[in-house]
Amino acid sequence: MAHLRLALAALAFLVLASGCAGPAAQRDLVRTLAETGCGGAAAVDYQQVRNRVVLSVSVEECVAAHPRRTGELVGHAEAVRAMGRAIWSTPTYRFDSVMVTMYRTADEPRRTRPRSVLLEREQLAADFGPRDAALDTPRLFDDGGRVAWSYLPPLAGVGGALLLAGMVSAIRAGRVLPILIIRR
Repeated sequence: MAHLRLALAALAFLVLASGCAGPAAQRDLVRTLAETGCGGAAAVDYQQVRNRVVLSVSVEECVAAHPRRTGELVGHAEAVRAMGRAIWSTPTYRFDSVMVTMYRTADEPRRTRPRSVLLEREQLAADFGPRDAALDTPRLFDDGGRVAWSYLPPLAGVGGALLLAGMVSAIRAGRVLPILIIRR
């Protein structure tokens, strides 16, 4: 039974460690957006469309960060510009374009449907200057799946150990009777 607990603990560790293995790019981007005044239910997602990577950033609303206007909703154009600047200056995975989505702006404060704008990398570079190459980290799927395949042998080993521990436990408890079949 101790082997089973140890195998389960090892499996839980592997699963949790594999989920935390990547850089904290999404968390940093959400924090930077919140400091800019764009927040609510912020969501960040990366999608590969053909040979391009699209960074999708969605926020509920953007409010003014200026001390005299703190808390007021900003207009759509100002919100897109603030989000673009925040995304351009924050470490993220490498992207080719950004889909910026927001739900409420000063232009339409009662709007509940999303309003999206696609910003190309070239447009962001023209608006905010060249992006520092150190801010781009490679995407996980840029490695051809080598990272995912590297987890397979340890997971197979843990799965085999769990199966073996379960069989030994069942045999000792008398729930399973081992039978050896020999053919001539």
